Amino acid sequence: MNDAGELIIDSFKSLLNERTKFVSIVHTSNSLGTINPVKEIIALAHERNIPVLVDGAQAVAHSKIDVQDLDCDFFCFFRVINVWANRCWSFIWQTKFAGKYASLSGWW
Repeated sequence: MNDAGELIIDSFKSLLNERTKFVSIVHTSNSLGTINPVKEIIALAHERNIPVLVDGAQAVAHSKIDVQDLDCDFFCFFRVINVWANRCWSFIWQTKFAGKYASLSGWW
């Protein structure tokens, strides 16, 4: 990250190698408000056949999200409706192609 809290994409690229099995990234930072370039991150990972999970917990409240346009393999978020009530829900979306990553046993 740079001083503004933004992901340095060249540094991210340098971390992707034959040992990288999975990429998980937040779409929007809850503490800094930084919006990560998730489409670019997903494309870089997919060039190497690495599946990507996007945590959209902060993004879904402030942005229109099109998971098909993002081309992520998984998209999830968790929302607490009322902090004092026992009412909350979560959501995970996966592509029909996510099964090709079944060799990552233990993940799902």
